[in-house]
Amino acid sequence: DSDYIPALVGLADVRLEEYLQGWNRSGRSLQDIEGYCRVIIRIDSSEPSVYAILGKVYDLRGKRAEGIQYLEHALTLDPYNFIALSFLGQLYVIELGEPTKGLILLEKLHRIEPADWLIISLLGVAHAQTKDYAGGIDKFRRAAVLNPGHPFPLFNIGYAFEHLSQPDSAEQYYRRTLEVDPTFSSAVSSLAGLFIAQRRLEDADTLLEQGQRRITGDLELYYLHGIVELKRDNRDEARRLFQAGKDLIRKGLRDQPMSADLIVYDGLYSARLGEKIDPAAIANEVIRIDSIHEESLLGIVRLFAVTREKTPLLKWFARIKEMNSAEYNEGWLKNAVDFEYFRNDPDLLMLLKK
Repeated sequence: DSDYIPALVGLADVRLEEYLQGWNRSGRSLQDIEGYCRVIIRIDSSEPSVYAILGKVYDLRGKRAEGIQYLEHALTLDPYNFIALSFLGQLYVIELGEPTKGLILLEKLHRIEPADWLIISLLGVAHAQTKDYAGGIDKFRRAAVLNPGHPFPLFNIGYAFEHLSQPDSAEQYYRRTLEVDPTFSSAVSSLAGLFIAQRRLEDADTLLEQGQRRITGDLELYYLHGIVELKRDNRDEARRLFQAGKDLIRKGLRDQPMSADLIVYDGLYSARLGEKIDPAAIANEVIRIDSIHEESLLGIVRLFAVTREKTPLLKWFARIKEMNSAEYNEGWLKNAVDFEYFRNDPDLLMLLKK
């Protein structure tokens, strides 16, 4: 039955999950998902889940206002639609810098599924984003009990402790994360950042070597490993690592020329290799492609940090601070690898405290 709506919704949903997880990001993925949604709307325009999925697709394309309209329409049709509550709740918490709104939606989701470890984890993120790190850690610990085999709650406990300027506790939970999943790249890069900030370069080198053996092609790990070798005065090895990462970027840009992440990494690697770059031109290109996602804007700030251009760094940092005030504090700055030159800058510290 080619008009069977539950199957069409399921297909659109699972294809979207493939995209979100990075398993399939071919050029046609989002187009195909939207195609399924349009078929569903033609058959039954009152199906709420299809508008929730469309909302996420539009957000991924950089059309955030339209995406939010679709998500809100889904909740108008069904105030307890699981997909819409999940996507919109995460959007408010992680992307829009409005964690209080996200908390309301996620609490509603939690009442629908009180034992869902992922929802409890997202509630933890919402608490952390309102600077209630203790409440966040409590939620993450509950999630870890419900799903001890998943690295996400453990990683978030470590991340919260890092923001509380408790590096020993952060290290403990990053290590526990990697015991559960040695390929969890965010834990490798976060723990490496702690080691680099503490000048534990041998520990960082060992960790990153192991990480790169298990996780192939991760640009952040190549980048951090190159920095470690620079600090160890192994300049030839650092250049080899930066060049290897740069080769991966060039290959990636051939397939995805409009990838803001790859364009930022290209600038970062070029700067570390001593090549002449124009950070302002790179920033303009990134914004032209993606002006709404925090990671893209943070990449721009990292570029200006590496090239030590304070005025544009502060300008762009103020912008992401408005998007997500709790994410960037003094605990974060202590371990942010590219910001070593600005760790004690009074103007940046003042921005962090806002």
